[in-house]
Amino acid sequence: MLFVGGGCAGDIDVRRPVATAGQLAVYDALAPASPAPEVASLYFTVVNFGARADTLEQIGTPLGTAQLHTVVTEGGRSLMRHVEALEIPPGDTVRLAPGGYHVMLTDLATPLRVGDTLRVTITFARGGTLMLDAPVLTYTDVLERLEAGESDKP
Repeated sequence: MLFVGGGCAGDIDVRRPVATAGQLAVYDALAPASPAPEVASLYFTVVNFGARADTLEQIGTPLGTAQLHTVVTEGGRSLMRHVEALEIPPGDTVRLAPGGYHVMLTDLATPLRVGDTLRVTITFARGGTLMLDAPVLTYTDVLERLEAGESDKP
């Protein structure tokens, strides 16, 4: 699911973000355990508290390759597509979640297991680079936390 627009960053729950870069705040960074040995995914929410758009340009992890993807429907089938960058509009919220924008992790040196922590760097055009740690949970636990987090965000 992706939520872009319609929300005002000023209305967001004031709980603590997992990382900040300039006027951007990242919340709810979560990674489900690897469904296969060399792949996994990462989800998070970015809020732009600023008056100017920013762009998520790059994602990295020392464990393997990280790429921004989206899910599109073609011919009645859902397919993942690589995305070069993702705009974060001013005063808005963008959620990376199952079924929409997400980070695809491939070529992992070791599978992500429940209880691990995934270290990630995220680079924004204006906000710079930030580092965050995402807990690795079961897929069901990730979905439950994302749903709970959505209830208190714009």
